Amino acid sequence: MEVDRLKNKKVWITGASKGIGLALTEELVDRVAALVASSSKFSTIRELSERFKSKSNFYVMPFDLANFEAVEEAAKRVLATVGDVDVLINNAGYGKFAPFEKLSSQDYEKTMAINFIGPTILTKAVLPTMLEKKEGVILNVLSVAGLKAFANSSAYGASKAALKLASESLREEVRARGVKIANVYPGATATEIWSPQNLEEFQTRMASPRSMARSILKILEIACDSEVMPEDATLRPQLGDL
Repeated sequence: MEVDRLKNKKVWITGASKGIGLALTEELVDRVAALVASSSKFSTIRELSERFKSKSNFYVMPFDLANFEAVEEAAKRVLATVGDVDVLINNAGYGKFAPFEKLSSQDYEKTMAINFIGPTILTKAVLPTMLEKKEGVILNVLSVAGLKAFANSSAYGASKAALKLASESLREEVRARGVKIANVYPGATATEIWSPQNLEEFQTRMASPRSMARSILKILEIACDSEVMPEDATLRPQLGDL
């Protein structure tokens, strides 16, 4: 009988209240030793807390990734609550999609804060204990927009590419010390990051959050094998990019 490598893991996931993050949360809550779900959507994270209130292994930790002091404080509270984090899933994301000349400096600042700097702070928070134990997984849910240029995605693509390269560099620093850094690049997925008009027009060409989450979990399962390092995985819908 195959052993479930996630069974004894303590997992922290950001962006847990909707889309791929919500689907991951639903899949993980009955599989792991402890699951911390974070989101900046305070109302939906409260709904999630109520939904899973019977689960003694489930915790919520709402905070805004664009508020770096709040990020650091949340990291301290998570570590105080569950102890060492075995798996960090940097899933939360933000996108402002518009022509380059219409994006403000504030748009770039917010996008980089949520998609790059915030996840970097969380990674720095959980990394020391992973290095001490010589095991741990940091899985970044990025985007094909970090690999390929799309019109109206300059800020979003740049932020995803920034975390991609930073994580690849970190991977080389820690691979000999037992820590795994895995990057996943989902293609078009039917989540709220798309406008209602785009969802209506293109949903049949998008993957569902559930399908994408289950594929990501297979990669996470591989990452929990001490002998294998899944480094990068691109997960596109069957019909390709929009």
